[in-house]
Amino acid sequence: MDVIAPLKALLEAARAAELGFQRAAGVVTRSRLRGFLARCAEPQTRFAAELERELRRVAPDAGELTGIVRSLHAGWERLAPALAQREESAVVAAVERGAAGTLDAYEAALAAPIPPGVRRLVEGRRRGLRETRRRLGLLGLRRRSARRRPAGGALSPGTPPATAPRPRRGRTSEV
Repeated sequence: MDVIAPLKALLEAARAAELGFQRAAGVVTRSRLRGFLARCAEPQTRFAAELERELRRVAPDAGELTGIVRSLHAGWERLAPALAQREESAVVAAVERGAAGTLDAYEAALAAPIPPGVRRLVEGRRRGLRETRRRLGLLGLRRRSARRRPAGGALSPGTPPATAPRPRRGRTSEV
């Protein structure tokens, strides 16, 4: 089995994730979200550099590794339309999908018989990316719940209040 191909694919995915996080950070307006997304790009940058060094060490004849990511890796392709909308909830959802696609590349690399040092590196970054994805999911949940409750705590039309009695199911006592 070719060990280098899944690692090269992972390197490309990490670079695409770095680029995706950076692009998303560049369009959101809330400074905390912008900072969070920018910070998400940093570990991908470090990981890509470390993985490239490891690839060169274990396979000096692996060929070109420093190519520019020409297109966004699987999962990140939906980022461009979200960026064009400049709607933060769409951007967060697209970034979350991109992170999921990147995690798939981590899983594929870990399924290959890779050297133990590289495996530890990949497993460590996978844990970090899983946590990032979890936090993105929480951001998405917050954004969705914020849309349901406009400022002032009023409920959106069609949203039943939490304290309203629920209609009874089954028989009614009306005669």
